[in-house]
Amino acid sequence: MSGSFYDIAAPVYGMWAALAESRAHRRALALMKECRGRNLLEVAVGTGAAYAELAAGAPAGHCVGVDLSIAMLKRARKRARKGGGEPLLCRADSRALPLPGGLFDTLLNCYMLDLLPENGIPAALGEFERVLNSAGHLVLVTMGTQSPIVHRLWMALFRCFPLLVGGCRPIDAERQLLASGWVIERREWIHQMGLCSDLFVARPPAKKS
Repeated sequence: MSGSFYDIAAPVYGMWAALAESRAHRRALALMKECRGRNLLEVAVGTGAAYAELAAGAPAGHCVGVDLSIAMLKRARKRARKGGGEPLLCRADSRALPLPGGLFDTLLNCYMLDLLPENGIPAALGEFERVLNSAGHLVLVTMGTQSPIVHRLWMALFRCFPLLVGGCRPIDAERQLLASGWVIERREWIHQMGLCSDLFVARPPAKKS
């Protein structure tokens, strides 16, 4: 889904995130800290809740964030500035990041792959691989496999009224990661408001010599 939907949804998206995604976000942030990277990147910062926390704990100039939605970036910038310092945020498509290769130690991406068309997911994972260094880690959260009833209802809404579900749908992120050569080090399932989120920590594929 294009950034235009999230430009419109930006004022209320934080409320949905707090109700349905906050547990997964908190766990993802904890795992980011365990990875202990110096150069941090968040792709799809949204309203900036996670980015502000990451930036506050990182050395100046070592935490970068991107998002496709201008309205989301404005909110993220305002939130990060409250913690002091000048946030490094820019508008970018996850499938064509305007960033140098091998720069980052850890990359956070939450609830974005499930917005992309199926053929766009490998392109995003390829960009994640490109910007991470060989010892880097991806901390990934997606909408995971739901209970049969929730899945049927969600997919019916997704097919008929995609805006009602934010354009996202459950995906098999494990399959996508493995198909792209990523090494999954950790997988967790997090439940909130009757929805299941998939959380992964993964290393990029070995660089070809």
